[in-house]
Amino acid sequence: MLQKLSFVHWKLNLDNQVPKPQISVVMPVWNGAKYLNSAIESVLNQTFKDFELIIVDDASTDETAEIIANYLNIDSRINTIRNSNNLKLPASLNAGFRTAKGSWLTWTSDDNVLEPHCLEILINFATERNIDFVFSDYKVIDGDGKIVGISKTGPSEKLLSENTIGACFLYARQIFKTVGDYDENKFMYEDYEYWVRTFKAGFRMAHIENQNPYRYRIHDLQLSNKKKLPKHFVEFRYKLSQEIIDQRDRIRAFLSVIRISINLKAPKFAIKSCARLVAINPFVTLPIILQTIVKKMK
Repeated sequence: MLQKLSFVHWKLNLDNQVPKPQISVVMPVWNGAKYLNSAIESVLNQTFKDFELIIVDDASTDETAEIIANYLNIDSRINTIRNSNNLKLPASLNAGFRTAKGSWLTWTSDDNVLEPHCLEILINFATERNIDFVFSDYKVIDGDGKIVGISKTGPSEKLLSENTIGACFLYARQIFKTVGDYDENKFMYEDYEYWVRTFKAGFRMAHIENQNPYRYRIHDLQLSNKKKLPKHFVEFRYKLSQEIIDQRDRIRAFLSVIRISINLKAPKFAIKSCARLVAINPFVTLPIILQTIVKKMK
């Protein structure tokens, strides 16, 4: 019995000596074979090498599984999880991060591209300035990979008004330990809701100026082009707008809720937002409200 216990103790010590990567990159994918090779290669070609890539296959029915299998034989830093059923993005993210070993965490999509210095820029900025959550601007590309614009992000202080984080980010494991999983009931805005929780938890968040080391692809096959935001997103934005202290920001936020409400055919929160705006200053807000509604109804 003593010998058996000693063996178990030795084995546990050996397991603890396995080096952990500094960064864990989670890549959820569902039927993303068209751009998956490019996305994976962009992670493997990083100048910062100390990472693991966890690819979560959300029950794909195209060639995704075969592509992942090929890369598993090429690079030992790649791990994969396959969902038996299609669980959608937030559940796939949770599956990936629950197995992640890195001190720093991020995720990317199967159709986007990290430029070679992306991880190096993010982690250097975070560690040198002792920041918990860092993010940057990013390039926008079309289906062929051509750059069509730059998406400006930040500051994090405006998160209650809109999603100012964007697609290029890195955050400390402590955030995951404190904030927890992505909310699986917030599909289509699971990232924004997570950033808001992070902000409210008091973590240090910083925007990296003059850097855009990530490429976000706009194309007909992407998820955001196929599905509309759920109606409960309007309620989420309305509640956030109520928490904004700065009057100008609060006005802009409620006007945004009105526009979203019209788009999603959720008049309840459009009416509530109008009432909030009138209460702030009817002489200023009434003309803006009418202009916003007329413009959206055209």
